[in-house]
Amino acid sequence: EVAFWEINIGDDGRASQKMTLPKAGQYRVAVKVSDGEGHEEEGGYILFVRGDDNDGRGYRFNDLELIADQREYQPGDTAKLQVSTNNADGTVLLFVRPVNGLCPAPKLIRMKGKSMTIDVPIGREDMPNIFVEALTIADGKVHTEIRELVVPPEKRVANVEVLPSAERYRPGDEAKVRLKLTDLDGKPFVGNTVLSVYEASLEAIAASSIPEIRRFFWSARRRHNLYTQSTLQQRTGPLYKPREIMMQVLAGSDPRMFGFGGGGMGGGMLGGGTFGGGDMLAAPAMARAGRSMNAMDAMADGEVAESAKLSEQNMGSRLEGGAPMVEPSVRSNFADTAHWVASVTSDVDGIVEVSFKVPDNLTTWKVKAWALGEGTRVGSGTSDVISSKDLIIRPQTPRFFTETDIITLSAVVHNYLDSPKTAEVALETEGGQLEIVGDPKQVVKVDADGEIRVDWTVRVVASGEAKVRMLALTDEESDAAELNVPVNVHGILKTESYAGVIRPDGKSAAININVPANRIEEQSRLEVRYSPTLAGAMVDALPYLIDYPYGCTEQTLNRFLPAAITRQTLVRMGIDLDDVREKRTNLNAQEIGDSAVRAAQWKRYKRNPVFDSGEMNLIIRTGVQDLANMQLSDGGWGWFSGYRERSSAHLTSQVVHGLTLARKNDVPILPGVIERGVAWLKKYQADELRKLKEGEWRRENPGKLKNRRRPWKDKADNMDAFVAFVLSEHDGSSPEMSACLYRDRGNLSAYGKALTGLVLHAQKQIEERNMVLRNIEQVLVKDNENQTAYLDIPQGWWWYWYGSDNEAMARYLQLLLKVDPKNETAPMLVKYLLNNRKHGTYWKSTRDTALVVEAMADYLEATGEAKPDMTVEVLVDGRLQKKVKISPDNLFSFDNVMLLEGDTVKSGAHTIELRRSGGGPLYFNAYLTNFTKEAQITSAGLEVKVQRNYFKLVRDDKEVSVEGDRGQVVSQQTARYKRVPLENLSGLKSGDLVEVELVVESKNDYEYLLLEDRKPSGFETDDKRSGYIFEGLRAYRELRDDRVSFFLSKLARGRHSVSYRIRAETPSQQVAALPAKIEGMYAPELIGNSDEIRFSVSD
Repeated sequence: EVAFWEINIGDDGRASQKMTLPKAGQYRVAVKVSDGEGHEEEGGYILFVRGDDNDGRGYRFNDLELIADQREYQPGDTAKLQVSTNNADGTVLLFVRPVNGLCPAPKLIRMKGKSMTIDVPIGREDMPNIFVEALTIADGKVHTEIRELVVPPEKRVANVEVLPSAERYRPGDEAKVRLKLTDLDGKPFVGNTVLSVYEASLEAIAASSIPEIRRFFWSARRRHNLYTQSTLQQRTGPLYKPREIMMQVLAGSDPRMFGFGGGGMGGGMLGGGTFGGGDMLAAPAMARAGRSMNAMDAMADGEVAESAKLSEQNMGSRLEGGAPMVEPSVRSNFADTAHWVASVTSDVDGIVEVSFKVPDNLTTWKVKAWALGEGTRVGSGTSDVISSKDLIIRPQTPRFFTETDIITLSAVVHNYLDSPKTAEVALETEGGQLEIVGDPKQVVKVDADGEIRVDWTVRVVASGEAKVRMLALTDEESDAAELNVPVNVHGILKTESYAGVIRPDGKSAAININVPANRIEEQSRLEVRYSPTLAGAMVDALPYLIDYPYGCTEQTLNRFLPAAITRQTLVRMGIDLDDVREKRTNLNAQEIGDSAVRAAQWKRYKRNPVFDSGEMNLIIRTGVQDLANMQLSDGGWGWFSGYRERSSAHLTSQVVHGLTLARKNDVPILPGVIERGVAWLKKYQADELRKLKEGEWRRENPGKLKNRRRPWKDKADNMDAFVAFVLSEHDGSSPEMSACLYRDRGNLSAYGKALTGLVLHAQKQIEERNMVLRNIEQVLVKDNENQTAYLDIPQGWWWYWYGSDNEAMARYLQLLLKVDPKNETAPMLVKYLLNNRKHGTYWKSTRDTALVVEAMADYLEATGEAKPDMTVEVLVDGRLQKKVKISPDNLFSFDNVMLLEGDTVKSGAHTIELRRSGGGPLYFNAYLTNFTKEAQITSAGLEVKVQRNYFKLVRDDKEVSVEGDRGQVVSQQTARYKRVPLENLSGLKSGDLVEVELVVESKNDYEYLLLEDRKPSGFETDDKRSGYIFEGLRAYRELRDDRVSFFLSKLARGRHSVSYRIRAETPSQQVAALPAKIEGMYAPELIGNSDEIRFSVSD
């Protein structure tokens, strides 16, 4: 032991000790720390002291060490670097001033012994920092070290002193703040200053987002990351003998594994361009998360009210037998920010003074200043001031009230005077929204430096904005505070939705509704919409396909084919194309709102290019010619044409099927194009059959596989089903392949099964076809409430073309139409597909949009829905409200809405009846909208629904064993809660934590919805900041005074939940939580609400 010291550790946990060591050599500095309770910790550090005759040979070092002699340097200094290695007389490469991963030529250091000192001159150009990197090779390993040498820039720092004229002010006082600007040497300088005075408690809610100004301006540094590569890091793969079988890749070898979507990664496996990739608009600014305890008396809307005097009955009052009361000024000017100065310049002495009026908040104010001067000198300063009184009344009110609430208003009276006081405490209200239950005046005794709470019960009887004034009067000092508190109406705009259909064999259908008596009559609305066809709405998708800007094989085909099919279908049915071009009627009976407005929302075209014969013929000719030019020499098609492009079975099947449909719809096709494609598909199918037979042989002869090199596969797949489907449209698919597909149908997706069913139907294999139908219908879900049906397809194949829900349902619809055109499931599928359009008029991609249009054209032709000939009557309680004749001539222009509004919607129970005379089905939806003020509002919804659950959270902490920092077992308390369900009229205690769970049910995939939950009065959210949440539903959440809003960019079909926590604060006899609501932001028919619930809260 060379030396020993006892040292004291400072409050910051640091200690220092100067030492003089007697000679060169290696030393270990050991530090032992004890806490006075028998706990000790010891640590150490090895250092090397250089001497003229000591090269470190006798000591042990790390493989490579690089140590600087100082923490920082100035221009003109010489940095001394100690380079040490554990390999004597080795070689070190020293890179001086590497930056951003790039190194200059190294300095070669041949070590003499194990340790040497290297000098590095420091210049102005080295500010603010440089790096030094060292490298050596020893014992077959590469060793590297890096050090940063800090060279601070010239000190361009300003000192900003914030000197208030007083530490305490009274509300309404004129406060003065003196700012003094000095440089690093303490000399004054002229600078531009920004000043902000705000309530200090806000920092607990939302800390300042303004970075530290000196760091912001002067924290720029060079960057360098250590990266070394050598031959020692190289690896080689295994070596194989010629023709030796290698380990196979489990996935990725099949070219169909790769997605070739035209619209980016979302396009899917060989899919069309994905639509709608734009980002959402920026979410609204974060709502005020909540008032702090010091800011509870702030006005909810931040407006400044003029100071009011006490009412006459309180002025000059006195307690019985006592001195007269002091008249207070009413505090009503509450603010979060007391003052803001955007720019003020100091004088030559560096001094500037700012004055402001202190608001009526009784709180701590943060005074903060930022300065910028010549030479980019920057700095900031801060100080606190307090606004207070010796006698204070602090109102405790909720942020809002709701009509019908019975709630407690409180005031805390603080007495900072030297003697106890008898105070007259009063509550006054204006506006007629609140009724005070009991005596509004109370006399209380408040001890010196004490406080007391006074309560009043109020009944909320009307909506609006209630003025609440609380007064505390004594003979020495008095106080009064006035707040404006919003009062929400007890009610919501509620929409009840209904859906129905009159089948071709039916004549009428009825809906029973009930209009509440307690409502705002002017906002009542009854809307009934009807349509003889749903599939006719498909025409809205056609212009988008034609306008799609890219030109791969699939999109070239689907740009014109669906439009040509639909146009020819309508011509065959005798529908006037000019009428369709000027389409005014929305044939989707579920969509509400003005048809023109909805069309504008979905970017529908006013002049539809599909129905311009000249333009359409040009598009068709160009498309057919382009596809012929893209056909490869072997007869197939790839994604694009060109050198080294290879034919794809999927794309070739698509094109051959599409051109076949086009030819059936009178589109001229170049001779030989389809025939060459069919030949390619036949060869492909024959090759796949050989693979399947080889797979069967291998299963039967497992012992004969040695040296057998023939391609094989175990099972028929979805691609085989697609190729077989296309060939069945020509001279037929191979019966052997059909047998394999039927045998291996369990390996197929729902899409593949539907294609197989179509093949079996074409080959008149009825029993097998029906079995495949039953297999598909195992995932069929029917919803009679909204008259839809869909295939609930597992998502294991979502990335591949055969995993598309929409395409699978379109093929299934085609199969149903061939088996039984009058099947009740078919129109339900059509309605679901219409609702599932991602962008209002089209689906996810060009490919699935084209296929759905194809299926709907088949539906129109099979069912005759595009040839309506009927008269529709709408009756309410037996009285005719609407009568309209529908025929092919006016299919796209007939009046399809019956609307009653305002006082024409009568209270009570009613029956809506639709009668149809003539042929064909009639689809209808009804929407009853009222601003209901019922005593207990009930839930409603159709396409989207929301259920709200409340749970009281009861602490149920557990003690668990965890691993400590040294591997020991440590007992640790974990905060856990038990959820206790709360029912209507449940009682809570002030301080109870409550979890609100919103369960959302969606009958389809939708986008851009708002989920909004109304809080009960006197409850505060446990979280204080708005922003994105990822638990449950991914949403942007806004915490507002009276509600919590969730903005949903996507809502998938099914049930989802999202939750948040609130805390009961204000006592009450009864408070109402108005229903939670969900609504489509651009689709008003998507709307639903939960039940209302009420609580009581005790102290």
